[in-house]
Amino acid sequence: MSAATPTTVLLVRHGETEWNRRRRIQGQGDSALTTRGERQAALLADRLAGTCVDEVYSSDLGRAFRTAEAIARPHGLNPVVHRGLRERCFGRWEGLTLDEADQDDPVALETWERDLEHFRPPGAESSKELRRRVWDAFGGMVGGCDSGRIVVVTHSGPIRQILATALDIPWPNSRRLRIANASVTALQTHADGVVLLTFSDTCHLEPAEHGRQGS
Repeated sequence: MSAATPTTVLLVRHGETEWNRRRRIQGQGDSALTTRGERQAALLADRLAGTCVDEVYSSDLGRAFRTAEAIARPHGLNPVVHRGLRERCFGRWEGLTLDEADQDDPVALETWERDLEHFRPPGAESSKELRRRVWDAFGGMVGGCDSGRIVVVTHSGPIRQILATALDIPWPNSRRLRIANASVTALQTHADGVVLLTFSDTCHLEPAEHGRQGS
């Protein structure tokens, strides 16, 4: 997976969306950025404007692409869209709150929360399917970069999968990783593995934002 020389990868979660704000399951449903989310993307772009960036990759879902556009613009780049960076498909639960998912199928929700690795929600993508496609996408991006710095704009699920795989974190434990909206998680790839440089960094956001992350 690793390039021959070290590559720095900035994993970015998209800005806040309307469904984030309402605590609805997004998956591959596409909820627009809120006004706050647009502001988060702008602040993130300002932070990275003075950093050398060789390429910006993005999930094809609108919330990620809008964030990626803001980041890419100061560098004169266009985001490279990759479907492999999409959030996990949650089937018929997309757009629902957890309470509504419980009303839809309480047995399925309880089973899923107990066995994330093997149980698939109704009509949803399995954990193994998610992990395989995200890691394949990530490996292709890193493998195609001889050195330098790339930005990967995606979603909380894919970021957790990348971190779990790269750092040998058991998948059930990766659920404990909280990836904030418009945060930066920096990795550096080497021939013998991956080093975590920063995790879910939101220092570029306004002070009022920090107590409101994680939705």
